[in-house]
Amino acid sequence: MKKNKYVIIKELLLKCAVILVLFFWYRCPIHFFTGMDCPGCGLTRAWKAAAILDFRTAFSFHPLFGVIGLEIVYFLFFKPLTGKQLGKKTENAIIILTLILLFAVWLYKIFILSSEG
Repeated sequence: MKKNKYVIIKELLLKCAVILVLFFWYRCPIHFFTGMDCPGCGLTRAWKAAAILDFRTAFSFHPLFGVIGLEIVYFLFFKPLTGKQLGKKTENAIIILTLILLFAVWLYKIFILSSEG
């Protein structure tokens, strides 16, 4: 079923509004309640740094900011608006690989970086 262009525009505006709210006011609930960083901690700060073209700082906050940013653009905007997709197996492989990388970065931050400081 093809979507009405007004529904598409409304969905796009809603997604942009949610991203802006997360970008400026989001605080990690895991960190808030436990005091520990979660695997995604640092992503918002990294995207804020990248928005002002400070990629070195962005990478220091979270090295996967670019990869996850591209995935967000693909899954929230490109795929729904164009109807094109990479294929279910490819999408699932990308998601699984990203989760593995997030977990690896998180372990590195917890065990390697915390022991240095």
